[in-house]
Amino acid sequence: MMIAKNSVQVPLMLKADDVGARFAEWATAGHEYHLRVLKHLFDRKDIEGKAVMDIGAGYGENTGFFILDFGASRATALDEFEGHGSEKCNFDRVNELRDILPGRLNVIKKDIWEFDTREKYGFICAISSLHHIAESKQVLHRNPGLERRVVDLFRKMGGWLEDDGKFAVYETARRNWSPVPTYRRRYRDLVDLSTKQDPRAWLAALKKAGFRRLHLRYPSPVVLDRFGFLHGLFNNYLMCILTNSGYVIEASGFKKI
Repeated sequence: MMIAKNSVQVPLMLKADDVGARFAEWATAGHEYHLRVLKHLFDRKDIEGKAVMDIGAGYGENTGFFILDFGASRATALDEFEGHGSEKCNFDRVNELRDILPGRLNVIKKDIWEFDTREKYGFICAISSLHHIAESKQVLHRNPGLERRVVDLFRKMGGWLEDDGKFAVYETARRNWSPVPTYRRRYRDLVDLSTKQDPRAWLAALKKAGFRRLHLRYPSPVVLDRFGFLHGLFNNYLMCILTNSGYVIEASGFKKI
């Protein structure tokens, strides 16, 4: 059995070939848990065989998972790599990953507000990056200038999707009432929740941009998977703000307005 040099066991999907072994050596020590979380958030059938864009990709670990574990045909890691949630050193890291996945990973160093493309994607995601892209301590609808810019950005992104493509967002809500010390310390002391947006802000902007099918989910924390089918009972807004404050929005059916 292959073991990564950081002593983390190589995930089953990755251990069959040299590319998987090189990825496991490159990845962070917690990459198995990160993969588990990603599988908790997104459905393989939305990604398999499709071109993927990862907005705010950072050092690219999720982007690599989309290719190696979710079966994406190719992926684009888009990030400005200049702070705002993604440090400059991430650019070197993601380029190391590009060398591991030649011809399947494209890295674009660009501010998304200035970026545009004629490429089409079957799946576009923004994982904990929208609040950096549209940074504001105001609720979006109370900042009409920024809201208009966000609507225009979503409309531009809709044009990057295939006809049956999907845009998926993972974000953190503006409040956390968790009694659990780990969550309370993280979301009250380490994370500035005033910079986040509740889902209705993004849903309203996506609808104005021309997305006709919108679906909101509150995935329960991965740790609750131990409860089997019962963990579905925790997938609601109350449990969201009592645990990790996370939510997923899936937008599809884009028609330019």
